[in-house]
Amino acid sequence: MSLFPPSPPGIYEFTEVLTFHFLDPLVPPALSDESTDVGKIWAFTLKTYLELEKTGIVYWTLVYGCPQRAKLFIDWKTELGREEFMSSFELGNLSMAWNSVISEPVHSAIYRLPWGGHRGHPGLNSSYDTVSTFITFNFPIAVTGEDKKKLDQLISQFARSVLQSPGGVVSSYCTTGWEVNKTLCCGIFRYIGIKEMQSFLQQNQIFEELRSVANGTEVEFMEARCYDHGWQGSVDKTYPENLAFFASIGKLGWTT
Repeated sequence: MSLFPPSPPGIYEFTEVLTFHFLDPLVPPALSDESTDVGKIWAFTLKTYLELEKTGIVYWTLVYGCPQRAKLFIDWKTELGREEFMSSFELGNLSMAWNSVISEPVHSAIYRLPWGGHRGHPGLNSSYDTVSTFITFNFPIAVTGEDKKKLDQLISQFARSVLQSPGGVVSSYCTTGWEVNKTLCCGIFRYIGIKEMQSFLQQNQIFEELRSVANGTEVEFMEARCYDHGWQGSVDKTYPENLAFFASIGKLGWTT
């Protein structure tokens, strides 16, 4: 059971996670450089998703230890909005562009996550020398009924154990949820560091129990960038410039 209230209709439906594997050996820096082919395509990708009427917050993450991998976490406001986009010319143009710079097809997974309101998804925040940890448990068939209830309890216990651990004090909340087909579940946690989280997982009995019943488990350590103000003209800009703020500084005789 989520501590967050359910999302109002038309505000949040689910989160799509897209995983990209790029050919360019200069990724990830090249993704921020629009003078490169992959940089142009990445800017085009972010701009497209951020300007869609039916998307909310978009997160771009880079994965430690996998330099040519990047992810987008896209909040969709409605299922219909995504369905319309999937059959649009916009996605067709994006797909053609992607195919020129990726080494394997883009992977998509859709999760129903708790709605966090203006805070977005707790855990997808890696500022202040912390790391976002994305843990996925894969099951061979859809998990339903009593099996799902038992796993939900285990996942809740595991999430509490993470937040109550020394490295989890950087956040009071986390994000957990199921993929729409109920074959994947995930947990997203903000932790004090990679080594600290690896050590915690090695010693955590609940995590081992979840691993033992899953068909596969993946742990990704990510640096996350949140775009909650739409497209600002560059992949490096996540919020609008506060012109009034800088004007007030100028009146005080400060320089920037």
